[in-house]
Amino acid sequence: ATTLGANMCPMPLHSNVIYNLTPLILYRWMLSSTLTAALPSTYDSHINTISLKGEIMKTRFIPTALAVLLLLAVPASAEIWTVDNTGASDLFFTTLQAASNSGNVEDGDTIYVHGSPDSYGSLNSSKQLCWFGTGYYLDDNPNTQARPIPSRVDNVSFSPGSEGSVFTGFSFTSIYVMADDILITRNGGSNGGSDVINLNWPHGYVSNTVILQNYLVCSRDNSNTACIHVGGNHSHATIENNILRTTSGQCRGIIVEGGGGPLTIAYNVISVHDPGNQYALNIRNTTLHSNIINGRIQGDDFTHHHNLTSGEELGDEDGNVPNVNMNEVYVGAEGNSPDGRWQLAEESPALGAGFNETDCGAFGGLNPYILSGIPPIPTITFFSAPGSASGAQGLPIRVVIRSRY
Repeated sequence: ATTLGANMCPMPLHSNVIYNLTPLILYRWMLSSTLTAALPSTYDSHINTISLKGEIMKTRFIPTALAVLLLLAVPASAEIWTVDNTGASDLFFTTLQAASNSGNVEDGDTIYVHGSPDSYGSLNSSKQLCWFGTGYYLDDNPNTQARPIPSRVDNVSFSPGSEGSVFTGFSFTSIYVMADDILITRNGGSNGGSDVINLNWPHGYVSNTVILQNYLVCSRDNSNTACIHVGGNHSHATIENNILRTTSGQCRGIIVEGGGGPLTIAYNVISVHDPGNQYALNIRNTTLHSNIINGRIQGDDFTHHHNLTSGEELGDEDGNVPNVNMNEVYVGAEGNSPDGRWQLAEESPALGAGFNETDCGAFGGLNPYILSGIPPIPTITFFSAPGSASGAQGLPIRVVIRSRY
């Protein structure tokens, strides 16, 4: 199991009703009900004040499970803030950078970022914060968000002072880690000019980065760039349950430079566009297990067991399986989403081939990949309400909430 740093920002149980405008109305409506006394006033100041016009309901139909969920969602102390650049309200921050820079936002706070057709720009954070987006490929997979618009950002940097931060549910261009104990999970990253995730800070030692359940695509024609690049001054990184792809050029899946590590690379799908000639891995000081690797492998001083590979570099001992026909491993692209295509086929050789008879690849192990990177919080996947209400019937609504932990 993945172990996070001792000072890791908590993964709170929050309803994502603040993600979407329609659920925002629902949430504001609930705040105006008798539940208000049970909720802290800070929630009211950080949530959109959109409310139903002409409230004439004598009775509010609040499902018991939803009411309990909202009560459980309230944090004990840390504040919750929202970011929205769609113009729906002037109460929100409009960029991630503005939220991070605000003197009102303190270490340990949580920041929700609305889905938007426009990017929120870049972020350089020096605070310990929990960042939650809406996910990616929201139109390509079922039961994602009631409002299927991703939270998009450009380049993200975690600078000294941001130790213990969490970043989840975003579509991003690149991430640069310069602080300890950063958790990067359930994001979709795609680059054109640099590493997708870079752990190669030259000015000091960094440790304990966890890269978990992400979908990363590298398209740069440079053999010194990668989906994940671990520098020689980074130790104890964990890279698990990711889908790592290259689409062109000489970009690698993972690079671990000399002096880097020790680190664990497990339960990943690593696939390059030219597996016969292109390197998927260039690693050292690494434990490599339960991966599916389509591409060449080079490195030294690393241990390996229970991996499926398209080539012969790892041999056939200790559970490693060489020369695998990758066309037999996955369900494939036809009829599936960009990330769903990497699920294992019914008779895949990766089934039970991993460590302790687990499945190899991103959907195996204790932390399987989550389609569309839906964050580990309750998510409204469906919401409907009539356009008007009556005094006799009130305003009946239907809400479907799912959680993916």
